[in-house]
Amino acid sequence: MRVYKFLPLEFGLKSLWEKRLKITTIGELNDPFDLLPYKILDPLKRKQMRLKNQHLGKSYGMLCFSGAWSDPVIWAHYSDKHRGLCLGFEIEDDEDKQVHYVDERQNLDDEDLISNNPIWPDTKYSNWAYEEEFRWWLKLPAPIKINWKDYYFKTFDDGCVPEPVEK
Repeated sequence: MRVYKFLPLEFGLKSLWEKRLKITTIGELNDPFDLLPYKILDPLKRKQMRLKNQHLGKSYGMLCFSGAWSDPVIWAHYSDKHRGLCLGFEIEDDEDKQVHYVDERQNLDDEDLISNNPIWPDTKYSNWAYEEEFRWWLKLPAPIKINWKDYYFKTFDDGCVPEPVEK
């Protein structure tokens, strides 16, 4: 299966030259409701959810890809208003990496807060479905500090599952 990474021209050329892709941290996500697919009326549970996201963001980042390359909205949002480029990668089919889209915020139960396989990191509002997003969650080499370091995923090696590297 082929997936696509959209980048502004400068960063796309740099990615090709350096054979790596930047890992997105939770703090860099463009949708403030990303990782919050629940309607949470209880203030204590809202706080628990925020803490779970903060905890996740200290140790993990993600590589996000699209299953589509021709949607003009994706080009506008992620490829510098159609001036950037799109890189294609051949991957094994993996439904676990595919984002699930929902029409309404989900009900949160206590199991979701303690589960080892929660749905919230890979669930988004259905208005984003045009992205056909796939996410790779990657353990960062060190906790992110306040001065936001960039992390990179070595890529372009045949048959190799690369490890994230610190810049």
